[in-house]
Amino acid sequence: MAAVLLSYIFGASAVTAQYVPLPWAYTQNESVVRVSVNAGVQYQTMIGGGCSGAFGVACDQTGAHGLSPTNQQLVSNYLFDENLGGLSILRNRIGSSPTDGILGSCPSTPSSTLNFTSLGANDSTADSCQLKLTQQALLANPDLFIYADAWSAPGCFKTDETDINGGLICGVRGSNCTEDWRQAYADYLVQYVKLYEEKGINVSLLGAYNEPDFNPVTYASMESDGFQAKDFLEILYPTVKKYRNDLEVSCCDATGARQERSILYELEQAGGGALYDVATWHNYQSNPERAFNSQGQPNMQTEYADGSGPWNTTWDTTGQLAEGLQWAMYM
Repeated sequence: MAAVLLSYIFGASAVTAQYVPLPWAYTQNESVVRVSVNAGVQYQTMIGGGCSGAFGVACDQTGAHGLSPTNQQLVSNYLFDENLGGLSILRNRIGSSPTDGILGSCPSTPSSTLNFTSLGANDSTADSCQLKLTQQALLANPDLFIYADAWSAPGCFKTDETDINGGLICGVRGSNCTEDWRQAYADYLVQYVKLYEEKGINVSLLGAYNEPDFNPVTYASMESDGFQAKDFLEILYPTVKKYRNDLEVSCCDATGARQERSILYELEQAGGGALYDVATWHNYQSNPERAFNSQGQPNMQTEYADGSGPWNTTWDTTGQLAEGLQWAMYM
């Protein structure tokens, strides 16, 4: 008998019985819960969700590494089509250096005519490829919300005479410059919007700052507290509204929600609480644990990364910060 059993276990001709799992069943002892949803009640207005092609990322998307025009548009469709990725916001960086900005040369005085240039001679690479990415995104989503945001003013408008290493825009309190370059910087920002409009593209939101509470030293940056932001926004806001009343102005893309609240508090104390339309902030240093101290303006998180390293393709495997489920919870 043992030999027969072993022949069934080890023999090549043995037939193995297939395990068939029983269907899962659950008996609900509790009473049925009925949920009623009133679609007419609004609890929160969403501007949307988005991404950015700043610092060369737009060039990666638009063919710098050999992606064909057909596949470039396909990727943009995956990102921005409302039935696919569903992204509805694109944040473009307004360049400020001699190589990526729109100022041909520094004027001798603030009252001199500003020597503006174009976005670039070739539309495929213009504005660090952001123009082409914007055009592709608009094909996928004609209702795209475009946020144009500067990391810094051109260096000759600032205390440190370079667009990197922080510094202040000349003319705000504490800058101690011999000239006031605030209007020149406001005109510079509006000119960027005009250049996009010449391409048939309407910018929705315009910003003058990126993380003004932080000096990264090595890349474009400009510092500001809320009082200094008031000094500039009192020039920028009417300049923008005179040009195009529906063009919104942001403040101030701080490094965290708490840091943004500090800037907004100082801005309000300085009398500038109405000099912006959207409060913009990042999520690196602090989370949005309570409502923002604005005068009723909406707020928008415009940048965040978990800092955990390379792109993570998994949904929920190891519980890492960069996995899809974690990002879903952030949302």
